[in-house]
This record gives sequence, C-alpha cells and structure tokens, in this order.
Amino acid sequence: MTTTREIIRMGELRVVNYKTQLSCLYLSSCVAVFIYESESRIVAGAHIMLPKRDITSQSFSNTCFVDFTLNFMIQSIKSKTGNNKHLRAKIAGGANVYPKIDLGIGEKNILQTKKILKENGIFLAEDKTGGFLSRSIDFQTDNFEMDVVLHDFNLML
Repeated sequence: MTTTREIIRMGELRVVNYKTQLSCLYLSSCVAVFIYESESRIVAGAHIMLPKRDITSQSFSNTCFVDFTLNFMIQSIKSKTGNNKHLRAKIAGGANVYPKIDLGIGEKNILQTKKILKENGIFLAEDKTGGFLSRSIDFQTDNFEMDVVLHDFNLML
C-alpha cells in the first residue's frame, strides 16, 4: 500500500517517480489528469481549472489551463524518458454540478483534455468524466490505479 499522500490543489501539478498517492479533492468542473510511463515509473498529475487561456483569464497561473498544463506534463515526462511513445493517461472530473447555472466549463475541460491527449498520441486508459456529481480522485503511482469517490453535494443544498 502507498505510504504517502500528496494533495494536488487547483492549478497545481506534480511530476514524480516514486511511490505515493496523488489526490485531487472535490473536483467539479475541474479535470484531474494523470499521465504516466510504466517502464520509467514517471507520473505527472494535475488539477486543472479551465480549458485554455484567453484575454479574460490573465490573473490565473498557467497551470490552471488544460492547454498549458498538459503540454508541460508531456514535455516533463519526455525530457526524462526521451520519448512519449508509451505514455498513457487517466482523467476524471469535468462535471456539471450546478445545472441551473451551467457555463459548460466542465465539458470544455474534457474536450480540450481529450484533444491534446489525442494530438500527442497518448492512450486514454481510463475516463471518469462528466455527469452531475463532484468527485475526489486518488491515483496510486505504484500500480497506476485511479480510485474515484463521487460526492452528491446537491443533498446539502
């Protein structure tokens, strides 16, 4: 069993090559992305807020955006392995937890994530995206398993 846990907060990412549990808590429209290379055991994980930077989003860090963050994760792994031929990804999140005020952010995050993975030839090994429930994600770096816990906050409203 994994002995340590690292929480990846909104707009953060981690690149590790050791045994740990990477966690993204209470994702709503945000997307958790884990890209890994099984031979080198390098894992990059991120908790991403928005699909891509535009003129209205200048106050956010680059790592808040799918386009920047995924490309950074891929390049980080590639710089350590020499290629991205064997990369795989697991993704979760992108929910629409407040349907009455839907801005489509979750769906846009999902579409942008899948687009960039496909453009880079990265196999999508697991997809737990969409729906109407928030979720928390635990990714085990020792066996590349992704555990998803759903949260129904609508019961609390």
